[in-house]
Amino acid sequence: MKRKLLSVLLCICVLSTFTVPALAAGYAEVVSPKYDIVSRFSEGMAAVQLNGKWGFIDKTGKEVVPFKYDDAFDFHEGMAKIKLNGKIGFIDKAGKEVVPPKYDYVQVGFCEGMAAVQLGKKWGFIDKTGKEIVPLKYDWALPFAEDIAAVKLGGKYGFIDKTGKEVIPFKYDDASSFSEGLAKIKLNGENGFIDKSDEEVVPLKHTLKVIGAFADFHEGMAMVKLNRKYSFIDKNGKEVVPLWVDASSGYDDAFDFREGMAAVKLDGKWGFIDKTGKEIVSLKYGWTQSSFGGSREWSVRDFHEGLAAVVLNGKWGYIEKTGKEVVPLKYDRAQDFSEGLAAVELNGKWGFIDKTGKEVVPLKYMGTGSINEGMVGVELNGRWGFISVSDVTAVPAPIQATPTASNVLVNGEQTAFDAYTIGGNNYFKLRDLAHALNGSGKQFEVTWDGENNAILLTSSTAYTPVGGEMGSKGAGGETAAPTASKILLDGKEITLTAYNIGGNNYFKLRDIGQAFDFGVTWDGTKNTISIDTANGYTE
Repeated sequence: MKRKLLSVLLCICVLSTFTVPALAAGYAEVVSPKYDIVSRFSEGMAAVQLNGKWGFIDKTGKEVVPFKYDDAFDFHEGMAKIKLNGKIGFIDKAGKEVVPPKYDYVQVGFCEGMAAVQLGKKWGFIDKTGKEIVPLKYDWALPFAEDIAAVKLGGKYGFIDKTGKEVIPFKYDDASSFSEGLAKIKLNGENGFIDKSDEEVVPLKHTLKVIGAFADFHEGMAMVKLNRKYSFIDKNGKEVVPLWVDASSGYDDAFDFREGMAAVKLDGKWGFIDKTGKEIVSLKYGWTQSSFGGSREWSVRDFHEGLAAVVLNGKWGYIEKTGKEVVPLKYDRAQDFSEGLAAVELNGKWGFIDKTGKEVVPLKYMGTGSINEGMVGVELNGRWGFISVSDVTAVPAPIQATPTASNVLVNGEQTAFDAYTIGGNNYFKLRDLAHALNGSGKQFEVTWDGENNAILLTSSTAYTPVGGEMGSKGAGGETAAPTASKILLDGKEITLTAYNIGGNNYFKLRDIGQAFDFGVTWDGTKNTISIDTANGYTE
């Protein structure tokens, strides 16, 4: 099955006189379609396949990990699972094989600092150095969840902690991981839930007669099944949505609760219920099956970010939690909303819409993934790349910036800066500061790396003017937006507080003083800021 992804990236801010072309429709193609298959971005990295081999790229498209693996998976907790010559290991973000490929199978990846691994027929757990913390002696193991892992030994399931200590005896016929403080267990054909002290919170009892599907708890509710009918119980085992009254009651199919709502099916029609069992969205939506990523596509989807995709008469759209159709049912296929956008398909072409139904990314792609970390994989002419898009739902409150009223002295000489006050702190145009300090012992160079959306600062280096430095001060209030660019000082990424105002980047004066070790003082009686390159920075 192809693994694909799409992405959202906040708007690019410009550095001083450097400009970046406006992004049409709020999106930009950042990694050209050239890969066989792509995965989603996770922790800033994405696994991609080229000529049958897998490697990793960052969000600029830079190939960070060479294409040499037979398979590769998402980064999680700083580590990614890789496969080579039939064996599985782990790499870090620098591409170092921290755990060499030697295991036959690995459950998921690292969870809570541990990974369940199999060698031969036995399972155990390793830490992020590759050390086997829990010996490989079990017949089966699930990942750690809530500090406990379900394992199987001698045909029975029990639970261990991260030292390998048995905390719940090996006595169950089946068990799942803990979720919301409870774990599903099975004994003598009956199902129930236990807490971490092995108390039966939802008892194993014949009156419940739960068989077949028996889900974990989600949002305080668990889905159960009896005689091909579905219902829900709370953490006390109470049947919140009655399991059955007569042979015809109960739902034919159901999803877990998400955002307070659960999709349910009866007599071929789908709708949604709340946690009291009330049908909030009428059971009227249809059923369709189609090939999407090699798997069946459901007739409705869970609520994500307040909206759910539904289908009627073969066309997809979106409803809100009242059942109101907010995006017309006109698409051939549709995905869940993520980061404010959702992928939709019409006439064989995919694009993205916002929650009003506006097509933010044109429907022109042959395939897409889902948005993660502001990035998404897209397919053109049989090849995969990535685009970045803006989360149109993220509309931060405007940040007000007012021209700085203080006098500014640089090494004792009064100097006029284009500076602003934001939240009680003074922010100076970066290139103005570099210009004013040029020739001193604290001079620094400023350059712009457009390919990597990065501001490059070089200490003890003469500043190269680009024009426009030391311009006139702003006369009125302005709106500021946080600067999205990376900042590198002498090649090392650093974190500085900065805002984009009118297309220029303004940095907190004290942050720059600390970074380049020059003095910054304040004289309240004279309303004067002093910059002193002869002295080091002090708080």
